[in-house]
Amino acid sequence: MSVRKSIFRLFLCLFVLAFANCAVALQNENTKLSVTIYNQGYAIVKEKLNINLNKGLNEYIMKDVPSTIVPASVKLYSEKNPNAITVAEQNYIFDLVDNYKLLNKYIDKNIGIQLKDKYFNGVLLSAVGNYILKTENEIVSIMPEKIVYINYPELPDGLITKPSLKWKIHSTIDGNQECIALYETRDISWHAEYVTLLKDDDKKLDLKCWVNINNPTSRLFKDAKLKLMAGDINRAASSKQIYRKKMNMMMAETADYSVPEFDSQSFFEFYLYTLNTTIDITANSEKQVSLFEANDIPAVKKYVYNASIDAKKVSVNLVFENSKKNNVGMAMPAGKIRVNKIDAKDNSIEFIGEDRIDHTPENDTITIKLGKAFDLKADRILKNSRRYSDRRWEETYEISLLNSKKEEVEIEVIENLASYANWRIFDNNFKFEKLSASQIKFILKIKPESRELLKYSVEYNN
Repeated sequence: MSVRKSIFRLFLCLFVLAFANCAVALQNENTKLSVTIYNQGYAIVKEKLNINLNKGLNEYIMKDVPSTIVPASVKLYSEKNPNAITVAEQNYIFDLVDNYKLLNKYIDKNIGIQLKDKYFNGVLLSAVGNYILKTENEIVSIMPEKIVYINYPELPDGLITKPSLKWKIHSTIDGNQECIALYETRDISWHAEYVTLLKDDDKKLDLKCWVNINNPTSRLFKDAKLKLMAGDINRAASSKQIYRKKMNMMMAETADYSVPEFDSQSFFEFYLYTLNTTIDITANSEKQVSLFEANDIPAVKKYVYNASIDAKKVSVNLVFENSKKNNVGMAMPAGKIRVNKIDAKDNSIEFIGEDRIDHTPENDTITIKLGKAFDLKADRILKNSRRYSDRRWEETYEISLLNSKKEEVEIEVIENLASYANWRIFDNNFKFEKLSASQIKFILKIKPESRELLKYSVEYNN
């Protein structure tokens, strides 16, 4: 019986998963609004419209488009009959109603004006300075500051409450057409925000990535299918190569398939993140949505001294590899990364530094600069300089490193050399590694509460 129950539960779970996938696919098919936001400050919007057209020339107004729309980017087409409709003319109407425009539209027309204790009804003659109104019995001059409200019979032609697109559409057939309006709108943007928790003696970290969506426009995008494009995009996107992040699928009756998650895929030379459910992008607001989480990521704390950055202090960095074996392995979009650490004395979480990371592909290394180490100090001096000719000279340096900690530390010392000349290191008391034509690295292990002195000479021959 237990074997049969296990098989039944397995088939039931597979059925639920298949049903959930079908539901998501059906939802995406029925989505009337799709928004793809680019991390360079614009979005591409696709809206489904049901337009009833007669054969020949028609007029149609699409209301409530974003005020930041790029009119030249608009494309209207029929989904099922691509060749059936042609947009012969488009007008972007943005003459929104306000009190001044209403008053000017009602010159020589009838309006009502309510004062605190009196009501006037008549023809508006002027709205410059005082309002001049011709009633049945008299002509009155009314000071604007004394008006409680103005009664307009109707909204005049030519004024609208929301930006709109007005099309003249030529159709080759009669009937309802399922159309797509595609357009670009400016100012909508997104960026990544990372929050990390350093733990296990600074050897592991938990990482949470949030997507911050900024919509400063007056348009509410209701129940929109959301996509986020990451990369340094000029204005190009083609070809696909699907990449899916690892997800933990639990076969249980209580599994929740409606949790918002992003699926990531390589898209041309960029990355595209698609939310598995629709979302409301509220007007004039910022919204945060979870992109991914990763826990127990192996990390290394590194101390680096580079006199060209700071001649007296040692930087502390946190380094980890963005790989699947380290529980990450995601295409990580550029953004700010904040690092926190638990205070073991009271279990409180304290902020210890932040940095910005660039777009980071899988298997690349991420270095987070956290600040300067309090208990590590450095002092670098040019001990000697000898010039034998205009083409040959020598320099000798001494770098003193102080470790005031109660444990041993390892410090990477980065030295910058003249790349325009041939150089040779000699009389060095520590081994070095050549990083580039202009940079070398020494690694010094310094015992607790002690000091170490690095010496080296360099000969330049130009």
